[in-house]
Amino acid sequence: MARSTDFNIRAALKRTRSQLLSAQESGRAALAGYEELAPQYNRAVEQARNFQSTLTRDYNRYVQDRNTAVSEYNQLLKNRRASLQTALQRQKYLDQLEAGQPELQRQASALYSAYEKSFQDAVSTGSTAYERQLRNTKYARDVTADQLTRLSPGSSDYQRVQSETARFTKELDDLIADTGFVTRFAQSQSAPALQNYQTFVAQTYNPAVQEISSLRSSFDLPAASAAFQATAQDTGFVDRAASDTRAVYDASQEEYSRLQAAYQGMAPQLSEYTRQAEAAKQQVLSLQGMAPELQRSLAIDTEARKRGTRRDYRQSVLTGDFKRRGSAR
Repeated sequence: MARSTDFNIRAALKRTRSQLLSAQESGRAALAGYEELAPQYNRAVEQARNFQSTLTRDYNRYVQDRNTAVSEYNQLLKNRRASLQTALQRQKYLDQLEAGQPELQRQASALYSAYEKSFQDAVSTGSTAYERQLRNTKYARDVTADQLTRLSPGSSDYQRVQSETARFTKELDDLIADTGFVTRFAQSQSAPALQNYQTFVAQTYNPAVQEISSLRSSFDLPAASAAFQATAQDTGFVDRAASDTRAVYDASQEEYSRLQAAYQGMAPQLSEYTRQAEAAKQQVLSLQGMAPELQRSLAIDTEARKRGTRRDYRQSVLTGDFKRRGSAR
């Protein structure tokens, strides 16, 4: 029985030493792996940390460009809204002017009709006056000419009547030659009516027509509306304006993600090395604590055999203590 106890203790001691060596080797391997990987991890972390300033710079530039684009878009939209409002107001005013144009045309037409009537009335009156004057002058000439035939050529009355006859003859010839008499008379008589018409056309009708023409050429309501609608619906304006700095920022973000992935990819293995080293450490400490006890038990058992001590295996304090430790483990 004593030999069996001695054998078991030696076997346990050998096994413990073997396990201790294995644990130490595992710890050294884990530590070596950690020491090899940790600098790489630290460099990757440092690279990512150093790149953060570049990422922040590119992001700030992108935000600045985007904010500028937002301001430009808002200003453009404001300007085109103002242009549209101006065009709408001008269109409203133009509509009012055009709505009043028929009345102006009616007034101008009425004034011109009044002038035409005045002119025609004057033509009729002038024609009557001309015919009357023509008849009267011819009659006066004929009377004096008849008187002249009854007078002696040498008498004083003859010369007077001859002079009157000549004057009436000239007046008659002048009247016959004056083909513009009626027209001049009509123009003179209708001049106030013509003046009324011309004044209305010059001061009222023509300015209104010119203003309408000027307004029509000063704005384009469909174009202003289309420009405003196109701007209001242009949801990609800001993105297009900031596309260059956005592309730079996206590239920096991608590079930063790659740098993060580089050290994050090492983290699990680094943690595993740490866990393995800590586990090996705890195992070594545990095994190192067991070895002296086993050696002490072996020494006691050997000494007992030298003294011839015989105790039952199951009653041995040494083996009982070893069993308890084994159970605890």
